[in-house]
Amino acid sequence: MVSLFSWTSPLAAVAIGSLLGVSILPVQSASAAPAAQLTASPATPQTIPPSKQAADVPGTIGTETTSTRIFQPRRQATSNAPATATGSCLDDAGNTPGLIGLAPQFEMGVTVATRPEFIRYLPASALAFPVEFRLLTLTDSGAFTLIHWDTEFEYAAGFMSYQMPERLPALEPDRRYYWQVIVKCNPSRPSQSLVTTAQFEVVSPSPALNQALALADTNAALARVYASDGLWYDAFSLVLQGETPEEQQLRTRLLQELAAEEANSGSLELSVELLQIADATD
Repeated sequence: MVSLFSWTSPLAAVAIGSLLGVSILPVQSASAAPAAQLTASPATPQTIPPSKQAADVPGTIGTETTSTRIFQPRRQATSNAPATATGSCLDDAGNTPGLIGLAPQFEMGVTVATRPEFIRYLPASALAFPVEFRLLTLTDSGAFTLIHWDTEFEYAAGFMSYQMPERLPALEPDRRYYWQVIVKCNPSRPSQSLVTTAQFEVVSPSPALNQALALADTNAALARVYASDGLWYDAFSLVLQGETPEEQQLRTRLLQELAAEEANSGSLELSVELLQIADATD
């Protein structure tokens, strides 16, 4: 099931640490924009292990062979992310997989969309927990700045996507962003919240990508082109709805390939959960 929710809350100047109840360095004073800033340690890129799969050899944009995967990661290193917290309200109910942001964790995600679509997966639950979305950026001074947030939507099992509305400023190319989805297991105890975080960067499309996109005539074909250029966000959003058998199969395959990448990087638990989602939504 896919749920769509839109922006309804005003921008807020709030500290992430205070809302989550986790330890974060003190909030800095905001400048002209009404946003909260969190001091962060200087970003230290992490080494990404090379994939053990021969299928990771990049191919031509928009092409696919039996020896190549559809999703060809760019393998951009990740860096320090905003503090997160891990609750247990879904785990206690025996729900597996739990809250997952459907985006690469093993690398810095990339997108050519200046208003990308953010997708997460939630299991079925007997209780309707409050859910919150946040979008942050990392400034040149090393501070996390909360630039968008939304709290007015309901818990919904399955896939849920968030599309940035047109009235909000477009995201800037070559700037690092972070998005979070928070399930408030106990609103009176923020430290028990479940949080998933992913980081990404907006990039400019290459001439080769634009040429390949011009030749694609279906959502599935467009998704394959984006995936072959490492653009996970753009590819997965096109097949999320799964309106045709081809889109459904491609959605499943992309999840399986992401699971393989996460396993190769050492995130075995995340890999297993991604495979469970692929099987449950196939």
